[in-house]
Amino acid sequence: MAVRCQFEANNEIGVFAKLTNTYCLVGIGGSENFYSVFEGELLDVIPVVHTSIAGCRIVGRTTVGNRHGLLVPSGTTDQELQHLRNSLPTEVQVKRVEERLQGHQDDLLRPHVRRWSLQKPDDRREIDGHGEAAQRNPPHHAPV
Repeated sequence: MAVRCQFEANNEIGVFAKLTNTYCLVGIGGSENFYSVFEGELLDVIPVVHTSIAGCRIVGRTTVGNRHGLLVPSGTTDQELQHLRNSLPTEVQVKRVEERLQGHQDDLLRPHVRRWSLQKPDDRREIDGHGEAAQRNPPHHAPV
């Protein structure tokens, strides 16, 4: 079933809400109709959390998350961070990212994924999702 929803006459609801398999974040300050759409469909299944991120209501654009975790920007206040930790399921890790440009989302959100880490120009090693080095070397690719 499809449900139509708007946030203050704006159809881009992904800017003001973040929906995953285990939680839903909605920005504060919207109309009751906006919240009732999410709560009416989801409240029996997953928590619907009314919050702000760094004092803004554009929670969908300022966060990255899935069923494993939620990354929030450095501007997130301690009070907002604590509210998220108290409201979300215990298996969801909430982490504030202090760097402006970061690549931490793979560590938190996809713990089973292996990625390549370049230590030195000659020393390539594979790192698993837990930060441990694997013993394989990456395949060599011809330059494009």
